[in-house]
Amino acid sequence: MSKNSSMLKQCQVELAGLKKDLPRLKAVADEAEKTFANSRQGRPVYPRDQIAPYSNAKAKIDELSREIPRLQGLVNWEEGIKSASETVHLARKEIAKTQSEIKTLRDKRETLESKRAALVAKHEREFRDAERDEHQAAQAYAQSMGGNDTGVERKAEGLLQKASHALAVIKQALQGANAVSSALSAQLSELDDAIQQKQSELDSLNSKVLQAARFYWADRFEKAAQELAILAAHVSASDKLLGYGDSLTDLYIPTMSPEKAHFISHRRILDRRSHVKFEQLTDI
Repeated sequence: MSKNSSMLKQCQVELAGLKKDLPRLKAVADEAEKTFANSRQGRPVYPRDQIAPYSNAKAKIDELSREIPRLQGLVNWEEGIKSASETVHLARKEIAKTQSEIKTLRDKRETLESKRAALVAKHEREFRDAERDEHQAAQAYAQSMGGNDTGVERKAEGLLQKASHALAVIKQALQGANAVSSALSAQLSELDDAIQQKQSELDSLNSKVLQAARFYWADRFEKAAQELAILAAHVSASDKLLGYGDSLTDLYIPTMSPEKAHFISHRRILDRRSHVKFEQLTDI
């Protein structure tokens, strides 16, 4: 455990203890103030010993509430840098696995949707054909009724009955197909939910790997910034010894680490320059 991690844990434990004890301290302080306010004998002494622990506890809670986020940032930085490469490596494996699972789910959905659409289309087509056949049979029967040939009329009537029966059977089959389609739609909805869940997991993994990558590159940037500051101090020291004007007055170097200031200013370069000796400049 790093120093910052140890300090963070200590602060968290201390804060939890203070918050737990705060109601008792407040009750003691309130009672002491009430007793003091109601005292009528002589000149009562203000009960600082009873009130101070509550005030001190509140002040300490405020202090710890500010210190804990600062330490948490330092711990996150340390742990993020330490585990960046491994986190990226493991997360990329999980990303590949999740992408494969999403593809499997989408392929299954596509297959089911294709079967559902084909089933409904087939029965709807058969239903339209049967309706047309019944309509044509009805027209033929109506025409035969206007003639004098009872044999033709009976034949037309039989064809109409046959067409109507076929339409009824196909209509029933269409109802069954629609029921199957509804069941498949429910399965498709479940697959959509599963795909959405996996996509959320994938988004989370992508965010995780990017955060780890940022720690990696931020650490490299931080080291480069510190190295650049050293180089700038050497250039500035050379300028000073040569009697030149300072060529780095506008230098501003941003930094990444929460342990330090957010940038390296020209003033800090000058501070570092004061420690650069002639021998260091010429030891090349």
